[in-house]
Amino acid sequence: MFRVAQARCASRPRRIRIEGVKAALPCLFLFLLAGCTSKNDAAYPSLSPRPVEKIAAEDLSPDDTPAPEPAAVDPAILKRMAAVRAALRQARERLDQAVAAASAPAPEAERGSEQWVDNQVTLSRLLAAQGAVRNAGTDLGAVMSDLAQARVGGAATAEAEAEVQSLQAEVEALLTRGQSEIGRRTP
Repeated sequence: MFRVAQARCASRPRRIRIEGVKAALPCLFLFLLAGCTSKNDAAYPSLSPRPVEKIAAEDLSPDDTPAPEPAAVDPAILKRMAAVRAALRQARERLDQAVAAASAPAPEAERGSEQWVDNQVTLSRLLAAQGAVRNAGTDLGAVMSDLAQARVGGAATAEAEAEVQSLQAEVEALLTRGQSEIGRRTP
């Protein structure tokens, strides 16, 4: 008997009866609908504010206390800025002296001639002066970084930052001037 049942299934595929599917469809729909109407509150969190959120909202409310006065800039930063300002002044003077002492540029002077030696000495003075200006610019960047950290800490740094920015603009101008002088003297 077992063999007959196997042979019968293998020889002729069974078709799904549409009447049976139509009868089972409402039951399947009700089963799925029952899953949607479950009253399992633990599965979904509440959307109402939590106690911690209520405390945070109360803390953010404005009150009558005045804002604290911003702290002064650290004197060590101001001292460092004064040292950089003095170094930049010296670098500017050094560049001015190098440009003033420079002879007329002669980029096509013959190697080893007196004009060529003068040109090389002038170039080395200009490069040294430009290096001093670059060093002052690097130190200004470090001072600006210190001022930014002080500002995050609550210090009033607007005036000092404005001064550093003007000094940085001066550094850029001196570097451009030095580079143009060097460019005139190189072949």
